Amino acid sequence: MALLALTACGNKEEVAEVPAEKVPAAAMSAKPAAPAMGGVAGLKSVVTETKTAIAAGDFAKASASIGKFEAAWKPVEDGIKAKSPKVYAMIEGAVPKVVAAVKSKDKAAAMTALTGLETAMATLK
Repeated sequence: MALLALTACGNKEEVAEVPAEKVPAAAMSAKPAAPAMGGVAGLKSVVTETKTAIAAGDFAKASASIGKFEAAWKPVEDGIKAKSPKVYAMIEGAVPKVVAAVKSKDKAAAMTALTGLETAMATLK
């Protein structure tokens, strides 16, 4: 298999064919990166990841995980607020509790806050 490369010098475009044996094996077998999980599934994934880290006592990882929540929340929060204002308020109230508990390395409080967050999110699809 040959790899085609587009090169540009000046205004003229040229297509150069590179023999397969000169292309690094990694380039030939590279898989595209998996898309980031978004939406409600992404939120739930972040909560699960955070809960797992806290259960293991890894508060640095838990902090990084819950930090991802805001990025996953931004694209869906307006839709959730419009459809379920009560659920929206529960989530908005729970996240700061999780963040505070993780920051203070309070495993019990973090797990309680995460359980509340999971409960609020359970109705979301």
